[in-house]
Amino acid sequence: MTVDYTIIVLSIILLWIPRSWMKIGRLSRHRGGSGVRSGSRGKEKSLARARLLVDYRLDRRKAFGDLRNWLDMFRALAGSVGLFVMGVQGLTDMPLDIATPWIAGQIGVVMVAVYIQTFRFGKDFVFFAPVFFIQGLMFGLTNGWMVLPILIGLWTVLAHPAAFLAAFGGIVAIFGALTGVPTVYVLAALGVTMGPVLTSILARQKMAASITRCLIREAPVRSLPGMNRRLAPVAEHETPARHDR
Repeated sequence: MTVDYTIIVLSIILLWIPRSWMKIGRLSRHRGGSGVRSGSRGKEKSLARARLLVDYRLDRRKAFGDLRNWLDMFRALAGSVGLFVMGVQGLTDMPLDIATPWIAGQIGVVMVAVYIQTFRFGKDFVFFAPVFFIQGLMFGLTNGWMVLPILIGLWTVLAHPAAFLAAFGGIVAIFGALTGVPTVYVLAALGVTMGPVLTSILARQKMAASITRCLIREAPVRSLPGMNRRLAPVAEHETPARHDR
């Protein structure tokens, strides 16, 4: 058995980077920010705050057009290949007592990575379906190239992320078993795809297909001499900020 610790460490880093860290630009400078503009008759104040818009259905056009989805898939592909193929070679040929700790470590790293991408913490707790990330994992875990045509078909049929992941996991497991993938990795593939689905069911939370952060701006309130500010009317409208979380 040959072990390359450098590749293993780099693979873990790739897999454990939260998706939210890959945001292009920040909305934080708009949160709770206020602007004051002086006028001849008084002052105008405007407030802004962020809000999450959650979509629970897979939109093929939107998903394929999001650059971060592709970054998710390719970093998961590179990380899984490094962890299962290049980082540890000849593992399945080793005696069971030697191979078991290594295999358990590999599967543990992947499961932690999936849940890092699934749980979104903030003002609102959201279960995110890391569809592209899991697709990338399958290429290193079970040689996912063999199910690529079926994967394309799933995108045209299934719109619910939980159903998509469940069907994808079942297909990958079947093809993996038929093509000689070790049973432990076939079961790991099922765990990777079904784990977030079962967790969302137990928590009674829907899985989100996409999360968009929008900016809500309150209309300016003009303060006039002798006017009570509490009685001044305030209107709100939403302005999309085009930042997926």
